[in-house]
Amino acid sequence: MSSRTNEPFITNKFDNKDKTDRMKEEVILTVQKLHWDNIKQGYPYIEKNDNNNGYVFGIEYGLNFDTLEQQWFTSEKERDEEVDRMLFGGDYTEIEEPYMVNPMVTELVSQSLAEGGGFK
Repeated sequence: MSSRTNEPFITNKFDNKDKTDRMKEEVILTVQKLHWDNIKQGYPYIEKNDNNNGYVFGIEYGLNFDTLEQQWFTSEKERDEEVDRMLFGGDYTEIEEPYMVNPMVTELVSQSLAEGGGFK
């Protein structure tokens, strides 16, 4: 990837490309705070009493609004310190809206479970 600057990373930067084409190539790193209860609501196969072994405060890293990874913490303070660290460097943008599981994913999971399917 690019060196750590505030400039966006452009994969193929050519002088003859217009601004719209260059914007399509920018990489946007995102971080969003999560809570385990929100995740459980979106996945019917997670039992109601499941507390993720105490790791209930999470963050989701994203690249161009696609999920790359989730990281979980046992305290809100730990999670918020990690988010602050990521934002301080200027590389990440925080998504401040509450996290919601994609309803289409929830429906697909529900259908698969109803049909006797499972998840590995």
